[in-house]
Amino acid sequence: MKSDSKDKSLVMNAVSNFGGSKIVGTGNVEFGYNEMWSADDYLWNYRKIIQDNRRNNGKNTFNTVFAAYQHCRNGKEGQFRTSSALFGNATIFALGGSRIELSGDHMLYTEYFPDNKRRMSNELQKSIIHYYDFLVAYENYLRDGNAETSVNMTMEGVNVAAWDFSEPDPSKEKAEDQVIGPKPYSVNTYSTTKGNVTAIQLLNYSNFSRDNFNIRDIKETMPEPNVLLNKKIVLDDATPVARIWVASPDCFGGAPQEVVFTQNNGKVIFTLPSLEYWTMVVVEHGNKVDNSMAEVRNYILRGESFIEASNNTVPAGEAYLSFPANIGKTLQPLLPLVPVTAGITNITDNGRDDYYTVSGIKVDKPAKGVYIHKGKKLISK
Repeated sequence: MKSDSKDKSLVMNAVSNFGGSKIVGTGNVEFGYNEMWSADDYLWNYRKIIQDNRRNNGKNTFNTVFAAYQHCRNGKEGQFRTSSALFGNATIFALGGSRIELSGDHMLYTEYFPDNKRRMSNELQKSIIHYYDFLVAYENYLRDGNAETSVNMTMEGVNVAAWDFSEPDPSKEKAEDQVIGPKPYSVNTYSTTKGNVTAIQLLNYSNFSRDNFNIRDIKETMPEPNVLLNKKIVLDDATPVARIWVASPDCFGGAPQEVVFTQNNGKVIFTLPSLEYWTMVVVEHGNKVDNSMAEVRNYILRGESFIEASNNTVPAGEAYLSFPANIGKTLQPLLPLVPVTAGITNITDNGRDDYYTVSGIKVDKPAKGVYIHKGKKLISK
């Protein structure tokens, strides 16, 4: 096909990975396209297919797109489960993959793309936009030549699980019985390196059982995440660290936040601002830069005022202001958009016969209203 149409891009669907190695091994397809069914649909398998496709294609920049239809044909109706969609996207994107899940104005429920029986909630629609914006903005940190690695990390003194890269156990016939990949009831890391940068993907499976480790969530039992805020992180890293920043599609609209850190005796210590579904931690190695301005004070728009953000965290989709610490410490918890008249105080009589409005404007002849005259408040009727 490719030889007959050299100017055309070619993609072929490896259904349940059937023929997948041969398809990508030809070198004639633009990316791997895998439609996931039944026993395919476990978290460990998504990572395996991404890596297998790269090896079989011969390029570590070769990318994979998955079709994994949410709640596919499970007989239920109503809206999609938000946690199912976001945990699925968080996992696939963090592993360096992508996903085909939208058709027109609806999310895919079956392999028949026009099927729109199930709908997205407003919350899910907004979140999906943030997730795809995030995927595009940080694609160079998520894929495109990154090499897998593992890191040792603790959160509040508890070990953070690292993704298990082991091959499937051939003695276990069912995919659901495999214990590789992520660890249940834990925050998990999936880490890669490229150049002097280590990208650590924190995936919040802290209230997941192993039964939840599937993307399509046919039973619709995917739990909501336990939101973690301002957690102390200790990372083992003996290489000098220049700066650390974090970003998440779940807050700040995906904008990066630089964090203050210390490094002593191979231990890097910093505070993780937030982790809902997924937060990316980027560690840049080299000579340390001055990050004294990294601490910020955040405010969220509420009505006609900006109010100080709870736990200094801004949810995705909110209008916000961020101030460097040296400025933020001088501000009040509430910043009104509408100018506030503080009032007139310490009025003195200078002997002049002028009239002034309460705004301090001199008038020749007062009309109805309140004025200042000879140091006293005057009401003209």
